[in-house]
Amino acid sequence: MIWKKLHKLSILTYSINLNKNNVLIKGNYGIKSLVTCFIKYKYLERLRRNIAKQFKRLEKKRFKIYFRIFIWQFYTKKPLLSRMGKGVGPIYCWVSFLKTGSIFLEVLSWKSKLVVQKIVLKAILYVPFKAKFVSSF
Repeated sequence: MIWKKLHKLSILTYSINLNKNNVLIKGNYGIKSLVTCFIKYKYLERLRRNIAKQFKRLEKKRFKIYFRIFIWQFYTKKPLLSRMGKGVGPIYCWVSFLKTGSIFLEVLSWKSKLVVQKIVLKAILYVPFKAKFVSSF
């Protein structure tokens, strides 16, 4: 237990490198999560819409957006003013679990890196956790 407490920072940095989703596969650019968290469907949709809107201003149909995660886990919540017990509440929303250092969105584009970086960094502001722009170049 003491070893875990003493080396907590080194364990976290080591887990980033062990993650299998930290390499770009389909796109040139991507968004990498810097924290472990749950992400809701509405945040992914907001990201997709924002990136697509910015790219459509520049070029028509010369970009692709790939999501590397799948929303499969449900999150339940008890209604307000309900008492303790009586089982699990109804499904509140659908989420996906993100690990630290995993790339969850990829963009394939033939524009320059600076243009794509500007678009993606604007879109990252719509996500409620820390994320980072990643490129394969």
